[in-house]
Amino acid sequence: MRAFIVDDELIWQHVFREILTGAEFEVVVFPDVVSALKALPDYRPQVILVDRWFGAGQPTGHNLVERARLLAPDVTILMMSSMAEKHQIIDAFRDGVDDFILRPIDRQTLLETIGNAVFRRQAKLNAAPKGRQHSPLSLNVEGRCASWYGQPLHLTPTEFRILQAIFQSSEAVDYADLYLAVRGKRIARSEAYQTLKKHITRLKEKFCAAVPEGKSPIASVRGYGLQFVWPQSET
Repeated sequence: MRAFIVDDELIWQHVFREILTGAEFEVVVFPDVVSALKALPDYRPQVILVDRWFGAGQPTGHNLVERARLLAPDVTILMMSSMAEKHQIIDAFRDGVDDFILRPIDRQTLLETIGNAVFRRQAKLNAAPKGRQHSPLSLNVEGRCASWYGQPLHLTPTEFRILQAIFQSSEAVDYADLYLAVRGKRIARSEAYQTLKKHITRLKEKFCAAVPEGKSPIASVRGYGLQFVWPQSET
């Protein structure tokens, strides 16, 4: 199992690397959120341990969670901190972490916490709607390619990331969140729409072209974002 440790303090990098390596994890360490997010699509970790705070002006652990949930909803994420107030822990869970670790923590407790978090994450994925499990859309995240009813879609990297974000969400995805998934930063919804509009149009066209008299499953939610609409026979 591969794990990311994202922390700017050398002592905690060392402590958690030693524990996870001893438990036969393949460990990759990052000193900041930006480098971890850049590596996420290629390394595909099963577990991420991320510090909550990286200093004034730096992307935080919350920023990592927000984007990772769009790019890799199956990854188990645990946020860490040496001190945290109740409202900060609540915010972390609202962002989508699977658990929150207060340091210091002993080896056995850490490994048990990770194991329980992985179990809960997998349970959530297994509870996905039936239509999603048997969708005519096939996504190969590692190869960054997709097919619709068995027909390849030949997507650009930007189109693939847009599709991945809306396919993995059970609700409509805000244009600002789509831009975050594609570019790694958040901008205003209206600006995000204008920037992504041509990519969205081409993506819809490729779905329609893949199947004769086909219909795109990508629906625009006016003034808000996009939603993946399940084919009626697959829900």
